Parts: sequence; C-alpha cells; structure tokens
Amino acid sequence: MSKQKRKKRAEQPIESREAVPKAREKAGPVSHQRFTAWDYLFANLFFWVFCWLQRTVAAYLNGDDMGLSFFFYTMALGFTIVSIVAFIHDLLSGDIVQETEL
Repeated sequence: MSKQKRKKRAEQPIESREAVPKAREKAGPVSHQRFTAWDYLFANLFFWVFCWLQRTVAAYLNGDDMGLSFFFYTMALGFTIVSIVAFIHDLLSGDIVQETEL
C-alpha cells in the first residue's frame, strides 16, 4: 500500500471502514443460470441454417460447391460436438456461485 493510501485510510472514520464489509455480506453470492437443452438445440439449429445459407450463397457465386459443402458442414458438425460436450459439462458440474464485489 502506498503512503498516500495509508494516510487516506487513517483519516477515514472507523464507521466508513466497516461499512464496506457489511455491504458485501448483504449482497451474498450470485447464482448464474445455466443453459438448458433447448438453448443448445436452438443455437445448433441457428448455426446449421447459417452454415447452409453460407454454403448456398458461396456455391451460387462460385459456381462449384465441392469443397464448400465439406467446409461448412464440418464447421456445423464441430459446433454440434462442442455443444454436446458443453451440455454434458453443465450437467455434471456443480452450481456456479460467484461472490459479488461492490
């Protein structure tokens, strides 16, 4: 701690020093809501439609979709695999509790 901070802290009345920990006690832990299976399903549906649309537009503009189909469907399949792993992780892990900071 620097000398200026020590001086300021020493000049503060004792009541104001104790107010911060009391406020933190009142706030308590915050619980974060997890994604549901429907959230993962909608995210996957959106991404598959996005990849299909991108492949279709690129194939129309390029005239050939041989490599494009492989690329976009591989991205969509990878996204689905990661979503499944994330969903399983959410199911198996405990509650997320984070202390609030004021």
